[in-house]
Amino acid sequence: MCGKQEFVTNPRIRLLSFLAIIIASVMAVADMGFHIVSWSLWGDTTRQAVIQAYSDLMPALTEKGFKQSLLSQVLYISLDTIPRVISTASYVLIGILFFRFAKGEIWSDRNISGSFIIGFLMILEQFLYPVINTLQGMALSVDLGKGQRVFSFSLGVNSESLFIVMFGVFLLIFSLIMRESKKISDEQRYFI
Repeated sequence: MCGKQEFVTNPRIRLLSFLAIIIASVMAVADMGFHIVSWSLWGDTTRQAVIQAYSDLMPALTEKGFKQSLLSQVLYISLDTIPRVISTASYVLIGILFFRFAKGEIWSDRNISGSFIIGFLMILEQFLYPVINTLQGMALSVDLGKGQRVFSFSLGVNSESLFIVMFGVFLLIFSLIMRESKKISDEQRYFI
């Protein structure tokens, strides 16, 4: 009896879990899908928007005759993809977690680990943005001549990012509380 998983069959949990699965699925597809479409179908427009955004720091990017190298493009797009991969992985894990909830699996070790991983990914994504912005600026300045290259380092997060970080911390703490609760529950089963 101690090793068996307890399943909960609350219909409200099932209904809300299915709603969360739908939302997580739509967000995962939209997040990664829009990223892929913007770089593959609208690559020139997206590239011009990026160059225009950095033109205040690096005016040489918008000069006539400037051609961005393949290395610079690949580096920039690769760096731009990292947050999308992290957020898409988070959405997929959220969908899996709520799928398990819908099946009635609540206090399992894999749900506890899943909650912890989702919280960690949420925090990681928000703190990676300043680093990625710095590296993207460096990737764009690869093609510029000496004296025109710029190193711009940003540090800090906005209030929306702080909210996401706090929610990630909440998930980390909640998963630790779930783990402790499961240990106590398992210990009590041994004595009954």
